[in-house]
Amino acid sequence: MPSAGSASRRLRFAAFTLAWLGAATSPAAGSAADSVSGVFAQGGADYAGAAGGDEATWRLLWLCPMPAPLPAAYTVDRAFWSLWDKFQVSESDGTPLGSSARTLFSSAREMLLTTATGDPWAAARMGAFSRDLDFFDCVGGKLATLRADWSWLGGTPACDVLDTSGATIGRIAFDETLSSGSTTVMAVDSAYGEHLAQIIQTRSWSAIETHVHILVSPDRQRPNSTANVDPRLSPVDPTIDARVLALYSAMRFGASALFAGGAAIDVAAILVALLFACVAFRAGSAVYQYFTERRAEELRRKQRTKEAMALVAEDNERALQDQDADDESRWWWLGWLGFDRKCCKVGSGLPRPCVPSEGYGGLGAGKE
Repeated sequence: MPSAGSASRRLRFAAFTLAWLGAATSPAAGSAADSVSGVFAQGGADYAGAAGGDEATWRLLWLCPMPAPLPAAYTVDRAFWSLWDKFQVSESDGTPLGSSARTLFSSAREMLLTTATGDPWAAARMGAFSRDLDFFDCVGGKLATLRADWSWLGGTPACDVLDTSGATIGRIAFDETLSSGSTTVMAVDSAYGEHLAQIIQTRSWSAIETHVHILVSPDRQRPNSTANVDPRLSPVDPTIDARVLALYSAMRFGASALFAGGAAIDVAAILVALLFACVAFRAGSAVYQYFTERRAEELRRKQRTKEAMALVAEDNERALQDQDADDESRWWWLGWLGFDRKCCKVGSGLPRPCVPSEGYGGLGAGKE
């Protein structure tokens, strides 16, 4: 659910658009450029107040937020590898500007750029088999197109920078002289050969550090000055636009396997996750079965021991019963002969000899 701050900023965007249209069509407003400048200044002040929680100062540049002033140097870094391929965009002094992340399951291979407050800032999209990498602003207006022979296997091809009309306004190429090892340097030139920017990217096993240096004024306007009065177009030169170069750097100049693979990488990741889950399930089932069988065997062993003890007790009971029967038979004959069973029990002193009972004095030694 969108936050109250985001809703407020969207209302400011709408109010700014209506104000611009009114200023541009008003006959009493003087020149369109002067009217737009006044509305732009007011809209920028409103947005700067709304986004005051940022360390960076923001303004409305046409319909989208932009840092004020535009940075001449900034970084696009990734600390750890992730399936989202997240990058942090910061000024050279560490002030956060925004972050970029790849859109999962995007058949158009999309990467989004948001401001430090989480508001939409820009987006980059490229079709599955397209040579055009298109960049859009926060409201979907096209910024520029990078046309190159992109490869699914990565690489850093040279690309032409096209404006919204399709005209070539610049070129980005790999600088073989300054690049070495894990460091890649890309040179951004205008269509007339003017050196506009330099992008230096250093890669390690998991981290990526990118330094973007603008060699001309960061507020430089796009070459087609007549387009500056169109509210659907950003007035900033797209060859040095921070949104374009930040997203281009996050894609590692076309070498990002995550971006090049797009949805195929996502499907492969799901298949690997499912395979891992199946292996883990089978392993867990095997362990569970092993311990279950051990417990069952232990219970069976205890049951067999219990049954054996019961059989031993039954045999002992039967032996005692047989012995008691023999004793009863023996004492019956002794009793018939006149012997008393009680006299043969051991008392507190010496055992007393068995003697005949009364009435049988002639058969023994007589009574004591």
